[in-house]
Amino acid sequence: MSLFKERATNAKRVIALQNEIYSLKNQLKHKPVSADCPECPDCSSLESMLQDALLKEQNISSELKAVKSDLKKSRSEVTRLNKKLSALSEDL
Repeated sequence: MSLFKERATNAKRVIALQNEIYSLKNQLKHKPVSADCPECPDCSSLESMLQDALLKEQNISSELKAVKSDLKKSRSEVTRLNKKLSALSEDL
């Protein structure tokens, strides 16, 4: 059951990070960039925040894949052991 809770928590984190990325992208789109102003400090900070959010999303996404894989292995192990147990109880 803890793997399920971890998976749900990781999925919530991924969704939250995706929402953060979308909001940062929208902020960058709506931010007026003038031709006179080279790189404004807000743009670079938003860009670095966006890169950090993308990196976090990738990390959590890979963590979610690992948890899903562990869950699948655990389920197959439970099934295997249940079959083994039923076979042993039939022999008795």
